[in-house]
Amino acid sequence: MSFPFYLAICAPVTLLPPRGIRIYLAILLPVVSGITLLHIFLLSCFRIALGRGLLYVLFDTGKEEVAEYLGEHLQPSLILIFLLFTAIAAAITVSALRLNWKQEKRSFFLCILLLGPLLVSATRFIVIGEPTAILYRVSSLRIVADFLALISEQDRFYQAAATAPQLPEDIRPVAPGLSNLLGIIAIGESATRSHHGLYGYSRDTTPFQSGRSDLMVFNRVFSAAPLTGVSLKYALTFATLHKPEEYRCTLVSILKKAGIRTVWLSAQGERCSTDSLLFHGADRVLYSPTDTCDDALAEMLPQALAGWERSPVVILLHLNGSHSDYSRRYPKQQHRFTDLPPEPAHLSAEEIESVNHYDNSIAFTDSILKKLIGFLETTERPSFLLYFSDHGEAPARNGRNNIRNPKVTAPIFYEIPFWVWASRQYHTIRPGFAENARGNRDKPMQLDRGGIYALCDIAGIRYRNFPEEANIFSASFRSQPIYFLGTVFSASSIPAEEVKLPVVFSSPPDYIIPRRNTDGTMAHAPRR
Repeated sequence: MSFPFYLAICAPVTLLPPRGIRIYLAILLPVVSGITLLHIFLLSCFRIALGRGLLYVLFDTGKEEVAEYLGEHLQPSLILIFLLFTAIAAAITVSALRLNWKQEKRSFFLCILLLGPLLVSATRFIVIGEPTAILYRVSSLRIVADFLALISEQDRFYQAAATAPQLPEDIRPVAPGLSNLLGIIAIGESATRSHHGLYGYSRDTTPFQSGRSDLMVFNRVFSAAPLTGVSLKYALTFATLHKPEEYRCTLVSILKKAGIRTVWLSAQGERCSTDSLLFHGADRVLYSPTDTCDDALAEMLPQALAGWERSPVVILLHLNGSHSDYSRRYPKQQHRFTDLPPEPAHLSAEEIESVNHYDNSIAFTDSILKKLIGFLETTERPSFLLYFSDHGEAPARNGRNNIRNPKVTAPIFYEIPFWVWASRQYHTIRPGFAENARGNRDKPMQLDRGGIYALCDIAGIRYRNFPEEANIFSASFRSQPIYFLGTVFSASSIPAEEVKLPVVFSSPPDYIIPRRNTDGTMAHAPRR
């Protein structure tokens, strides 16, 4: 419908007087040129259209992060192209204003012809009862429709998170002995499963995790979206890909109702975004200093727990993890991997460097997780550490075309690590927990339909009609189909079957990602 729209906006030129034409063109041409240039920039650098995906980035990304990411792409060549395009647009505008426009009798009929395709298309959408689709089908106006839809969605989410949460009935502890529970839910950033030595990656990026025999490792857990804010919204509320607006409430509100103290400890800074709503009402909110690595979070644990030595506490710890720019996510002295990465033949020199930085960030996160478990072991309390990543990443692209682009469907953006460590005291109180959990290690689970139930269970919480079949720590857990924005991958290696899901974004051309099975798993077997 974009072509009919562009024809229609030319129609006034056929009817306006000469002065009106000049004024109209003086406004129209710069606006159209600017939108076109923005389209080119977004598609060439991020493969993201001018629409809701861009709005999600603006809503859920801090100013420093936006500046950092744009700095990676605003190269001199791109600036020269921008200046050249601007000069051409200005020349066309000046030339159009100097033309001697004359109105003729046939101008009215020309105007009708130009408006015709748009009127026909608009009438169709009105007849079928979808008038807002008119805006969405026009690429230049799509962002208006997306903005209105996103505002409505954010308002509903605010009600669920802050003003009117719909809590489950009869929230209760599953074991009385957890009254002194200390739990850490560590949320990684952009850590794709296939770059973890723990999961069979040929580089030993996770020496600590790989060396711990007491971890309960799950081999087939998937994110619900390749964008942080969207993914966490699914993982930490009751919203699913099938019912994306049924938030009901957040994990924090459930924990508080159960009498558990909550701490939000983040390395990603304070910002007005989905994060702030997901953790609205937390008893304590702490942020590590800017320009520091994730080890600062481990050093803040005593501060996070001050005064709560005898109270049940769950810390939600949000890492910077492997967020691009990867080279800034670990100290320079931790730069371990400098050689050729696995399968280097199809990688450029720049991509090899990017993969090395990414693997170093994974290794640094491994050292942070070691510190977290070490801290918990010193407390002599029933404790646990649950680690998962918000989504995956394509490290050879240095973060491009993935978390900034909610349209991507390649499995690598959804494959995430997911494991649990629990203390001796925790296992004593819940003797069957480890056996039930390990029995599900190879069953597929996606965070939108399993995340919040697993997090409630590990925190020792149950409520009326708790769905044990969706809880990966339960003996009753059932394998879940895995959805990648409209494509379902079965639990076995059967070819993918296309299904219709009520998702916002359509799928772009598939990315070529080597070493992947059709069900989204790695082609090589994980270690455990």
